[in-house]
Amino acid sequence: MGIDSVSRLNFDRHFPITSALVAKLGFHTMYGFNKVGDNTFPNLTPQLTGQYVHDIWDETRMKGVPLDYFPFIWKEYKQRGYLTLYMEDGPSYNTFNWRRVGFDKPPTDYYLRPYFQSINDNTGRKYFAYHFMSRLTHEDLNAPGYLDPIIAKLVTRLYTQNLLDNTVLVLFSDHGIRFGSIRETLSGKYEDRLPAMHIYLPPRMRTPNMSINEHRLTTHFDIHATLKHIIEGRPNSTLKYGQSLLDEVPESRSCQSVPILAHFCACQSSTPVADLSHVRQISEFVVRELNTLLSDSVAICHRLALDTTESAFEQRFNDKFMRFVDCDNDRKDCAKYVTFGRKTRATYRHYLVTVRVSPSRALFEATVGVDSDTGDMQVMVCICLVPGVRPVVPDGYDISIEAALGGNGAAGGNGGDATNGDGGNGGNGGNGGNGDHRVNDDYFDNQLWRVEDLNETNNNHNFLALKVASIVYYRRSTFTDSVAALLHEAATTPSRKPPARPQYGRLLS
Repeated sequence: MGIDSVSRLNFDRHFPITSALVAKLGFHTMYGFNKVGDNTFPNLTPQLTGQYVHDIWDETRMKGVPLDYFPFIWKEYKQRGYLTLYMEDGPSYNTFNWRRVGFDKPPTDYYLRPYFQSINDNTGRKYFAYHFMSRLTHEDLNAPGYLDPIIAKLVTRLYTQNLLDNTVLVLFSDHGIRFGSIRETLSGKYEDRLPAMHIYLPPRMRTPNMSINEHRLTTHFDIHATLKHIIEGRPNSTLKYGQSLLDEVPESRSCQSVPILAHFCACQSSTPVADLSHVRQISEFVVRELNTLLSDSVAICHRLALDTTESAFEQRFNDKFMRFVDCDNDRKDCAKYVTFGRKTRATYRHYLVTVRVSPSRALFEATVGVDSDTGDMQVMVCICLVPGVRPVVPDGYDISIEAALGGNGAAGGNGGDATNGDGGNGGNGGNGGNGDHRVNDDYFDNQLWRVEDLNETNNNHNFLALKVASIVYYRRSTFTDSVAALLHEAATTPSRKPPARPQYGRLLS
């Protein structure tokens, strides 16, 4: 059972009743559980398939391809006689339909209404049920608390009716909160990367390894591997990523061995950068990279300029990680038999910077790798953080999403390989009707929008104004009155400005 955007710490804050039950009933809380991607899709795909998105899906070439072919874990459970359920509460942004085509055929045996109608007729069958909730918690740090008594009541009922004797129950989230002013704090950055993960095993399945693994680095891949272990009765040694949590996770495990991109790795220490000239150099590099991307994907657009650097941290691996050589894995207490050597020299130094740009006032968070020898810089990941930032439109122009509609759209630009190959090149956004292509989802979070997306909710109007990389300007004469009016409403929606964080001040003043 999943809840969108809830970190482990926020689960503790807003689920006091459920948290007490989790502790009382012997759930395993995974304190080192680290997300592996930015938003929901690149985290739940590894959990359900055991693969990174880029291993099985190419955004630039497969936008119209249904996802039925994905090797979802529920297919294996179905083959072994389980009734399967998959349901989400947010049909407008379902994980596998949001900016994707979803499925041609029902992915599991039951959806909502048919499921509730038939469940009483199949009480003797085994079940694999996957339920993910997003509407309430996706953008509100405090909203998860409303679910606390509901989930606590469910867990209590499972316990009092002895249903937990033969049930594996996983209460989890995909990632922490990704929006709002908390994401501008160091604590917020960690919470985004460390989602909640609580696992209940029936008494007959319990193993001391689960308690050991509570304090080891774990990911969504391991949940997939554990589910395969349960259904197959033994650990699967052929998996490319992840390992069963029923076996002990090595203490020496690292983000690089999982692998997790440095941008999403919470195992590194973050030290504020004191050298303001170095901060300015890195920040200006990020803005130059943004302008390079925009120059390929928009027709007419104001160039971005660095307004302020809100924060800048150097990310470092701990000393033991940098000196680890080997561990005697043949010993049960292998953690006591670790060999350390000379400290590994880091060829790249990683910096996590948050910059605000003008004239749009958009806020971006970027991980920048700086070559230790040459000083060359590379943007590893860059994400737009703050919804509702109003773009600055040049006189005589309106916002156009023609590139998202096809026709003579602008070029989609290069997504680059900054997200470990997840998406790669954005492809051409127009030039003959291919305007539905966008820049890599994980490189810029939520790019070009369809008009039908804007019609869903008023909140989406705010989102249009926020995504700097998606802003395309065309002369007003290129629009019908109705589309121009819709886009004008989106552009003029009042936005909430987050509180300023003047840690480094206005570098260009």
